[in-house]
Amino acid sequence: MSIGMILGRFQVFHNGHLTYLLKAKEYCDFMIIGITNPDPIRMQKTKSAIHRDEIWANPLTYYERMKMLQKVCEEYHIGKENYDIVPIPLDVPEIIKYYIPEDILIMVTIHDDWSIEKKKRLENEGYKVKVILDEYGLERLSSTEIRKYIADGKQYSHCVPVSVYEYLCDNALDQKIREALEMV
Repeated sequence: MSIGMILGRFQVFHNGHLTYLLKAKEYCDFMIIGITNPDPIRMQKTKSAIHRDEIWANPLTYYERMKMLQKVCEEYHIGKENYDIVPIPLDVPEIIKYYIPEDILIMVTIHDDWSIEKKKRLENEGYKVKVILDEYGLERLSSTEIRKYIADGKQYSHCVPVSVYEYLCDNALDQKIREALEMV
């Protein structure tokens, strides 16, 4: 059985993330979905992603993101026996080996300088990394944009899977995001 992995903050899982997840599923029988920055207190500043360590950019907890991902997998008929969700401390790459198998194929998308840096961090730790979508420099949807739509009271349901929209609304997480962005 082949094991693959995707990873991201998923600080609102959106349709671009969905494309990434479904494309990665083509390369493996079992998928590990890594949620990066599970502990926002440990996040480090980086020149290639200047806002990723800010509290307003990380309004959802690890648990909330995990539940959101479970809902997405259910919506897209990815059975619980075909995936696991784990925290990935990307800011401390030398300890990632304590969270995932060292011989795993990690699949990434390239869309900005931070994704290139992320790829390098993983390769430097000895992981096999495969770029499955190269969108560098292309205009694309981002979680930052979606959080701004939510904060501004704009419609965002077209940007996320139905299960994500329902999960955010049903659990008042859209309100939590609004409040986080009001503090900026």
